[in-house]
Amino acid sequence: MANEDGVARLCQAANSKSGNEIWNSWRKKHDNARIDLRGADLAGLVFNDNTSYVDLDLSNVDLSDANFSSAQLESVSFENSNLQHANFSTTKLETISFNRSDLCSAIFDSSTMASRVLFRYAEMRAASCQRIEACEVSFAGADLGACDFSRSTIRETDFSQANMSEAKLYRCDLYGSNLERASLIRAKLEKTDLRGTKVSGADFTDARVSWADFRSISDLSQEQLDKVEKGFRGDEPELPDGLFL
Repeated sequence: MANEDGVARLCQAANSKSGNEIWNSWRKKHDNARIDLRGADLAGLVFNDNTSYVDLDLSNVDLSDANFSSAQLESVSFENSNLQHANFSTTKLETISFNRSDLCSAIFDSSTMASRVLFRYAEMRAASCQRIEACEVSFAGADLGACDFSRSTIRETDFSQANMSEAKLYRCDLYGSNLERASLIRAKLEKTDLRGTKVSGADFTDARVSWADFRSISDLSQEQLDKVEKGFRGDEPELPDGLFL
């Protein structure tokens, strides 16, 4: 059950011009304890008002099942927090750190992520991220196994060394993103725009790449392509010159 005082303070912070001071002051007094906000309904709370909510500290907090849908979050730290099954659908995120947080089965559908949103080494297995809009985000080293990114625009984003095995990237726009040393084993890349990505060391074993666009990739090797799922029937991907399936 959620800590009622913690929920009250957080709601108070969201509706105050000095919201960051209210929450961070209360958080500091409880610094030795893991704050339990499981199941807290925070839907629609707005955590940005120009400079009012800079450095809001929600790190090391249990926010599993919390609802942030439609919230606007800016300069918030969720580092090392439990956010399993949390709902961030239709949120607007800017300068957020989810580094090393647990976001397994979390929902980010139709959210917008501006630059400096960080998911480095986060656990995000089976998270739903359909139709998100993101640019210059970092998922470096994150566990994105079985995540659903279908129909998302995720440009110039860092997926280096991420586990993306069995991830759903159907009709994604990944233009200019970094996939170096990422695991894309059995990933679903049908109709995905991979132009301009960096793929050195990426593992495409048994990945589905029908109608995917691999053009303008300078470091894609024939060895990588030889490992993708075969059986094309007029739905071959578009490849750089000199490579084939």
